[in-house]
Amino acid sequence: MSRKIILSFIPIFFLISCTEKSVDNKPCREIIIGSKNIRDSFNMKEISKGLIITTLETNKQSIFANIDKLHIDKDRIYIFSKKDHGVFVFDSLGKYVNKIQNIGKGPGEYIQLSDFTIDKSNNKIVLLANIPKKIYVYDFECNFVEEFNLQNYYQSISYRNGIYCLSKMIPQNSKDFRITLLNEINDKFPKRYLPFHRKNTFVASYNHSSLTLSKQLLFSSSFSDNIIYKVDNTKVNAFYNINFLNKNLPDKYFVISPNPILSMSQLQRLHKSNEYYYYISSIRDYN
Repeated sequence: MSRKIILSFIPIFFLISCTEKSVDNKPCREIIIGSKNIRDSFNMKEISKGLIITTLETNKQSIFANIDKLHIDKDRIYIFSKKDHGVFVFDSLGKYVNKIQNIGKGPGEYIQLSDFTIDKSNNKIVLLANIPKKIYVYDFECNFVEEFNLQNYYQSISYRNGIYCLSKMIPQNSKDFRITLLNEINDKFPKRYLPFHRKNTFVASYNHSSLTLSKQLLFSSSFSDNIIYKVDNTKVNAFYNINFLNKNLPDKYFVISPNPILSMSQLQRLHKSNEYYYYISSIRDYN
């Protein structure tokens, strides 16, 4: 079966039309990437049947600095900007509709946002904040509905099939987990998966995790054995094992220590001198 996958690594992209291969004793598919798969750039036409360009309306209310996350649902475009601490809403033609940007310390207000998601089942916009550690719920008209306290800091949030998925990049204790699943926002008995290990923590200050929702919910985490995980309603399974063969970052650089053995600049120099690949930052599966 031919599959087309895009991986975003640091510092280049990979466009893969790969063949699935079974992996002995491993519950996931191995994708072997050799030099023929590596490109410094790619043509978007290769992965898209057509591009639609939408010009967003610009006014005093709609200006934002960056697009950190974009969600398109029916006739609405939702844009999340961390720098602006808000979610900006446009219609399908790019006309500004509304925004959520409630910075403060009162009900429905926050200091810093980490992420957002759309709850299609209940027509809600859900914001994840790390200052304070809370989840904020708004309706599709951007009216505040309710808020819930969290016990931990999380980086990403996604909603699929009635389940909220939260991910974190830095462990808060030795028994912490990377994935938390909630049956509802205020779930008192969350399910936790993927304990942190030495490859996740040896450069904790550089860690990154990504939740990607396409036909399935996929999770990638930097320095995690190059494994992409599939998140279902009741379980998290290894889905892809990305194998760069002799270009995988050697295990000798992953040392259990209170301090990282390598700085990020040293890791980048290793990449340039040896073409080692590491740090899965994002994935898109178009199958």
